[in-house]
Amino acid sequence: VLFPAARKGLNPEEVTIAEVLKKQNYSTMCIGKWHLGDHPDFMPTNHGFDHYFGIPYSNDMNRKEVPLPLVRDL
Repeated sequence: VLFPAARKGLNPEEVTIAEVLKKQNYSTMCIGKWHLGDHPDFMPTNHGFDHYFGIPYSNDMNRKEVPLPLVRDL
């Protein structure tokens, strides 16, 4: 689980289900909480998903209330 502004994210060498499905000519979309890095390089659309609609993290593990960004196709 990664927190906001983490300097790391999903390893680019990791193969996602979206990348496997795209090789079979499927269209892919990720909907929901990603939690694998919020830098643009780590977002779902850079890991095989054609579209993304969701939040990159929840950050509800502390007492501060941080606004959650809603992301679409980043």
